[in-house]
This record gives sequence, C-alpha cells and structure tokens, in this order.
Amino acid sequence: MVFHSSSTLMWPGYTKKCVKLLSPQLKNCDKLLLLLVSASSLLDFTIYLLTSHLLLFQITQPGSTRLKNCVKLMLLVSASSLVVMCLTLGPQHSSMVLPWFLDNTPLRNASSLSDLINVTESYTDEITTQIQMEAMEKMMAERRQSIQRICGITPLSPFMAEAKLVKTIQRMYISSRKYNVAYCPIFKAGSSSWLEVFANMAGVLTERNRKLIARGKLQVNNLARKAYPKNKSISEEKNAVMSATRFIIVRHPFERLLSAYRDKLESKARREYYYNRYGRHIVQLYRTHKDLMKRPEPTFHEFLSYVSEKQRFDEHWRPYHLECSPCVLDYQVIIKMESMDSEEKYLVNKLGLESFVAYSASSRRHKNMNPSGRTGSESAMKYYAQVPRELMQKLYKLYSSDFTLFGYSPTEYYEMSKDSKEQLEKKL
Repeated sequence: MVFHSSSTLMWPGYTKKCVKLLSPQLKNCDKLLLLLVSASSLLDFTIYLLTSHLLLFQITQPGSTRLKNCVKLMLLVSASSLVVMCLTLGPQHSSMVLPWFLDNTPLRNASSLSDLINVTESYTDEITTQIQMEAMEKMMAERRQSIQRICGITPLSPFMAEAKLVKTIQRMYISSRKYNVAYCPIFKAGSSSWLEVFANMAGVLTERNRKLIARGKLQVNNLARKAYPKNKSISEEKNAVMSATRFIIVRHPFERLLSAYRDKLESKARREYYYNRYGRHIVQLYRTHKDLMKRPEPTFHEFLSYVSEKQRFDEHWRPYHLECSPCVLDYQVIIKMESMDSEEKYLVNKLGLESFVAYSASSRRHKNMNPSGRTGSESAMKYYAQVPRELMQKLYKLYSSDFTLFGYSPTEYYEMSKDSKEQLEKKL
C-alpha cells in the first residue's frame, strides 16, 4: 500500500477533496455527516504526521520492536477511523473515499477491519524496511571508507596489487547473469550458508544434494563451484566482478580461530584429512604434557602455538586480507557475523534474493555443520582460558591487519586469557 504525496495528505486539501467528492451525492444528508468526514480526515492526517516523525528515529534504532509496534498502533487507529466513516457513509459513498486514500492496492473495496489492518501492517513493514535499508547503506559506506583510509596508509605497488586482485577474483563466486553479485567466501565466517544460496540460485541445490550435504557426503563449496566455474579469461572475470555487487562476511579473528579448531582439529572423527595434514604434526611439535600423551588430537593451546610460530595457514584460518584482498578490491557490502541477521537481510533485499533465502527471527536458516556445535562467547571463554596472554598477543600481531581493517579489538579476549584468570583468582 502506498500513500499519496504529503501535499494530498495536508488536512485542508484532504477535507476539501473529500467534501468536493461527496457533496453531489450528499445534498440531502445531515451536516453532521460532513463533519464526521472532516474529523476523520483530521485524525488521519495527525496520525500520519506523528507516524512520520516517529519513523525518523528508526534510523538510529532500526531494530526497535517497540517503535514498530507503536507505529502499527497509530496506523491501526487511523484505519479504524476510516472504516467508521465508510460504514457511516454506506457502500455507495465509501467507494468514493477509498480510491484516493489508497493507491494501487487490491483492498480498495475492503469491507472488514481485518483487511485494512493487514494493509496497514504491510505498509508499516515497507516503510520500516526502507528506513532500515537507508541506515544500512550508510553503515556500509562508512565501513568501505574506513578500509580505504587504512589501506591508503601503506599502498601496494601496482604489480603486487594486480597479482592480489587476480588471485582473489579467481576464488570468488560470480553470478553475473541475473543477480550480478560476486562473493569472496571466508571460511568459518558464514560461508556455507551463502554457498548454499549460490547453489540454489544456480538450481543445483536439489533435495538429493541437500541430503548429501547434511550427511557430509558432498561439500557445498564444490557444488557451488561446479555451478560457477572459474573463467579461463581473467579479463572477462575481472569485468564481471567489477560490474557486480561485491560482498564479504567477516567475524572476530579470535572467534574464527576457535571455530576452525573446533570444526577441523578438536575431534578426529570425520576429520581424518585435517588430522593427517595438521593435527598429528602439531602434536609432535608441541605436546609436552604427559597427561595428554594418550590423546591423538591437538589441544587448542597447541593449535594456536602452531599457527603463531609456523604461520602455516589453511583456508579456514588464513587471514582475511590474504583471502579476499580488501585493499585491492572494493567491497560494497561488508557483513559482520556479530550482527549477521540484520545485515544479511539487508543484502538479500538489496540483491532481490528473497526467494532463495528463508528467514526466522529466532533461528538461523541453515544448520551448523560444525560437529562441536556453534562457536560463541561462552565457548570462547572456556577455550581461551587455557591460553596465555603472551600467545594471544603474538596472534594479534599475526592477524593485526584483520583487526584493524574490520574494526575488531583483542581486549575482550585478553581478559579471557589464562593469565587474567589466574590474577583474578589471586585477588579473590
């Protein structure tokens, strides 16, 4: 439902138009009827003004449920007054009021209050979404500017920049036919769900493939890559990326490290590949505690020591700036997993991918594939309590570009460290 412009909604013109439309048919009606029309129009306009002003505050608090409900209530009262007016006028005259109050809506001849309530709620949702989208656009622009400013401090040589750009573009998933979107996946940062979306867009996410993915028999990145193969022509691929909406998803680097460990190395079950490639070597290099000799898998402390000292990266814990080169490729949309729901919804609306993505207010749309479960703040406190602050500081230096570029701080995790916990216990 779309309201007419503010000039039409101004009360004097609003009432004048109403009277002008109705007067030929109401020659013998009581003057009270026209007074009712005028009063109703005044009420509608007053509520419209209040609603408009309230919605402006949504820019700073786009997720305010209380505000949204307040707006709905006000519009509901406005709709109710319109219904009362229409019932009083009767079907013959009310049909002349509704066409200019509503525009291009199938409910012009609504005969029940519930119909108008549904239209009102739909309109409120549209307005709220529009304001939220504008706020998100502003936030994304600020993130881009921040990255560009930081990257400008130590610019890369043209040769190095071009080499990084080509390498990054070759690992991206590009849907240039209809939706014109390019995604640089960062593993352990919401990549599985978005690769499913890309597979769904290509029509290859069949029920059979879904079951294979759920059973671990098929990797969603391999399925998506078959649907979006790398182009042999670098120039064509570059042109496709540069003309597309480019996006990445990031999360706190320390949380990503923990997620990678829990998913790939904490348990040998169903992860033999990672155990053979990394796990057993980490144990051989860093296992010192006799109590752990019978355990084949590396501890979290051992894993972090390996990453810090050997700096051997897998794609699941390789730094963001090495994976997606944000200093040479300008991403219009940068999503953070800490606010994934609202920011991801913004991206879906922006790209028009609603039919491929299902949302739920209380749960994520995709099943977490980590056999150890989702990694959050509670898990972080448990695992980082085993890690000395000195080691965490070394890791921060190793991932410092990611922290700086995307606005993350190590402080919260330093406070979880083994040293901080021991100091706190001494004080107690």
